[in-house]
Amino acid sequence: MEEKTADTEVSLAEQLEKLESVLDCEHRALLAADAKTITALAEEKLRISSLLESVHPKIADPAAIPEEVRRLAARVKELADLNTMLLQQLYQHYHGMLELFLRLGGKTRTYGKNGTISIESSPEKGGEILA
Repeated sequence: MEEKTADTEVSLAEQLEKLESVLDCEHRALLAADAKTITALAEEKLRISSLLESVHPKIADPAAIPEEVRRLAARVKELADLNTMLLQQLYQHYHGMLELFLRLGGKTRTYGKNGTISIESSPEKGGEILA
């Protein structure tokens, strides 16, 4: 049984290292607004996350997880949180640009985040551009 725990810890550490690397690449791509790379990395993130989910239930005693694995997990969470914030900023930026272009084209009806139509005042009437 101890062998399984050691294998699980190695597998967990390896998968966390891979995920950390992918998230680091994604972080650089987000900073560069490289949509192609961001999209390409999504599949790899899902694959690694799936592997991590299959390893997680095999951990008999979470308190026995080595400090190295805990540090890796913390780093992965930190990168994931940072990337989520960057994704939200990119979305807001592009959504704001879309709103601007639509308003410049005379469109005052646009779709909101939840898919509903929002009716805004026209730019001539001092409408506010929401990002």
